[in-house]
Amino acid sequence: MKTIAKTVSAVALLTTAISTALAALPDPGMQVENGRTALVVTDPQNDFLSPKGVT
Repeated sequence: MKTIAKTVSAVALLTTAISTALAALPDPGMQVENGRTALVVTDPQNDFLSPKGVT
């Protein structure tokens, strides 16, 4: 039971921390439209920063 209580407590603290961090972010002024929005993720170390990378 102690492990479950510690886990629940840790999750509550993490949730509070994430909520606080998100509340501190500025509003970017854009709207995400489902079906028209893409997320592009690059690995800057391999794709852009390495000598044999794209740039």
